[in-house]
Amino acid sequence: MSVEILTTPAVNFESPFPGLRPFEARESDLFFGREDDIFELLSRLRHMRFLAVVGASGCGKSSLVRAGLIASLSDEALPGDWRVAVLRPWQSPVAQLASALSGEDDADTSADAAGDSAEAGGPRRRKVLNVPADSPDEAAAIVRAILQKGSLGVVETLRRYPLPPGDNLLILVDQFEELFTFMRDPKIKGAQDEARAFVKLLLEVLSPKHKDLPVHVALTMRSDFLGDCALFPGLADAINNGLYLLPQMEREQLHDAIKEPVRMYAGKISERLTDTLINDLNEDTDQLPILQHTMMRLWGVWARRGGEKIDFEDYRKIGEMSASLSNHAEEDRSTPDRARPHTQVREAEGSRLPGDRRRH
Repeated sequence: MSVEILTTPAVNFESPFPGLRPFEARESDLFFGREDDIFELLSRLRHMRFLAVVGASGCGKSSLVRAGLIASLSDEALPGDWRVAVLRPWQSPVAQLASALSGEDDADTSADAAGDSAEAGGPRRRKVLNVPADSPDEAAAIVRAILQKGSLGVVETLRRYPLPPGDNLLILVDQFEELFTFMRDPKIKGAQDEARAFVKLLLEVLSPKHKDLPVHVALTMRSDFLGDCALFPGLADAINNGLYLLPQMEREQLHDAIKEPVRMYAGKISERLTDTLINDLNEDTDQLPILQHTMMRLWGVWARRGGEKIDFEDYRKIGEMSASLSNHAEEDRSTPDRARPHTQVREAEGSRLPGDRRRH
């Protein structure tokens, strides 16, 4: 007589929730609730060369394009091989663009496993463009010199260092609103000129004159900065034509965003706590960073407690959603450096101050 032995998956005690930072492409298997939006972005990218993902602060724009769009391109959701250059324009945007074009391909997640690094002998990610150079800094300097020649800089870079046949390039400018902050900084000489040059570089490569270049541009931006786009000739028209206004997540989507990552890591969370978490969000415009941070804290408390499922006992322990962030920061201040767990405690501290730009 044969005996069937039933086993349950071992719980992964590393948190499946990123906390205050956005999801990355390598975490796409933990990113839930935005499936319809991912499908819509892919559909648009198939026929359009410019996308502007716009929404309220904290509604999940960065997570959507990173763990949704980029991860889908990596999984061959669209024809051809896709290379992705990601940057944020918070400082010297032309230099950031040069580093992104000459740097590692963000769509290549093959070397993103924990512990893989050049120092450890692990695999490297491929480059976006193959710029011959002895170091990443030298490659970035070569591309930057080309970009600084004028609005045709990206076009000339791609002519000089072409993509392999059949490949496509997506340039993603995440948190585009940082460009407006950069250009208004009185301490940065020539900031306005560089900001204008940066926008011209992006718009020129999208011109019908260069439609032979398989290049697409996408950006994420907070909706309260839409008016600033009119400061740049041609940008407002591009935004209007490529606009994707990202809505807040609905209740069913939030339910999946809570329960599915827990399930993926072989954990459990009570249905009543799930409903309470959604109710406690209170339609806060910064709902996703708050929710993800709360879930990260809940997972840690539950894992140390060793209970059957995440429940109200754990929720009360972290101070519920209203106090979870401040309690975490206070714990960080009172815990010696060597005893601190590998979490986002330092990032949590002060992250809700007015004017903070770290949002999903």
